[in-house]
Amino acid sequence: MTARTQAALPVAIALGCALALPARAEPQASAMVESLSQPVPGVAAMDYLAPGRTITLPPDGTLVLDYLASCTRETITGGTVHVGPESSTVEHGRLSRRRMECDGNDLALAARQSDVGGVAVYRGLGHEKPSLTLRGTMPIILARGSGPILIERLDESEPTRDLAAQAAGGRAVLDLASTQTELTAGGVYRVSQGKRSVVVKIAEDAAPGALPLMQRMLPL
Repeated sequence: MTARTQAALPVAIALGCALALPARAEPQASAMVESLSQPVPGVAAMDYLAPGRTITLPPDGTLVLDYLASCTRETITGGTVHVGPESSTVEHGRLSRRRMECDGNDLALAARQSDVGGVAVYRGLGHEKPSLTLRGTMPIILARGSGPILIERLDESEPTRDLAAQAAGGRAVLDLASTQTELTAGGVYRVSQGKRSVVVKIAEDAAPGALPLMQRMLPL
């Protein structure tokens, strides 16, 4: 082995170790912004928020956050908000917190999978097993693309709906409550946009109308 080769070995080993290290993963979102009463720089309705995020609200500004895994809905007025894994801490502001009925873990998983760009998502296909149960008959569908959204009932015969979404908060949103489009309680549906697809069930006791976001939110 030459002197030059010996000198190059430590560099090659160090480079190989560096290449072998896994890329640092981005923090996964724990909450979604349901609404804002006043504009806040860098924050918009339907934004996902990861733990560690800090938001400063105007004194009379109100922020509604939905924590997906814990099914917790927070209404915060004024102050500085620190986003956590399952709830917020608030300085110099007012916080009210309410637990909602939702499929928290499944909803959080669906949101994480939906937020992966450029990856087709197939859940529940084959046996048509729902991956998520919604508590409202008028879901709000959060999609990545701008193409049409198809809603097909799988367990019964029902006309397929071909609907357009509206751009909002860096994604496309289709709110069935705003168009008074109601799905059937107890029904199983496939919702798809291009190659992305998810199978969901509407709960037997699901209610119509603009329910809180986490009870009718369908990430696609």
